[in-house]
Amino acid sequence: MIREACRNEPAQAVSLDTKMLLSGGFATSIDALAVGVTLSFAAADIYFSAAVIGIVCFALSVAAFYVGKSRWRVFLEQKALIFRRCDPRRTWF
Repeated sequence: MIREACRNEPAQAVSLDTKMLLSGGFATSIDALAVGVTLSFAAADIYFSAAVIGIVCFALSVAAFYVGKSRWRVFLEQKALIFRRCDPRRTWF
């Protein structure tokens, strides 16, 4: 992926049609099934596990939102440009 991102080829548009969304949803369902089966075999409390997962996801989302709006945004954006060969004019879509 990194090698492909660093190539100087023109970017291709990404289309999210119904087939792509359904396949992504199916893959997410398989992932959730695997986690559910694993928690079942581990005899874990499902409600506690779901609450912890939800709280952690919410906290990380809020933290990412505030980091994106803060002065750290410029610093992190410059670090992320390493993978784009430091060319801010290059578009991904």
